[in-house]
Amino acid sequence: DINAAQVVVRNAREAMALMAGTFYGHADREMKLLGVTGTKGKTTTSYLVKAIMEHAGLKCGLIGTTGNMIGDQFLKSDLTTPDPIDLHRTLRLMADKGVKAVSMEVSAHAIAMHRLAGMRFETGCYTNLSQDHLDYFGTMEKYFECKKSFFRHEWINNAAINADDETSAKILRGIDVPRTTYGI
Repeated sequence: DINAAQVVVRNAREAMALMAGTFYGHADREMKLLGVTGTKGKTTTSYLVKAIMEHAGLKCGLIGTTGNMIGDQFLKSDLTTPDPIDLHRTLRLMADKGVKAVSMEVSAHAIAMHRLAGMRFETGCYTNLSQDHLDYFGTMEKYFECKKSFFRHEWINNAAINADDETSAKILRGIDVPRTTYGI
């Protein structure tokens, strides 16, 4: 009963992520994105990947728990994976500063809340699964299914999976992208 243009969407969070990507000119498509998900190890892995990419000569960005970085420049952030507007604003800033690759922590909350809608990752990395966030997901199975959903073909081009984690076999059975495993 409002006299204004309205658009009805299936999921408002997903629509916001898609609009934010468009508003900021799809900066995510101007860089290679590597997304790291798992209960533990996301921060360490994302920093290691950033260091490897920089050693290879790429200007690299980082998005994660401890904040965001463009090269050595630190940008404060309050969430492991920022809300879509902050995320796309940060990606635009990175692209405008010549960043070629972004190492990014992908939280289960970000996946569940559609913060990454419309984005595509060159590689998705899975570290592990342990008990966490059950206040939000309710069960370990729902938490795992959320993490696993990041490895669908629509999100990633390649996968790197920690073969030492007992849940990895279930992820490997369900994905149809080129993949490699790692472990000790």
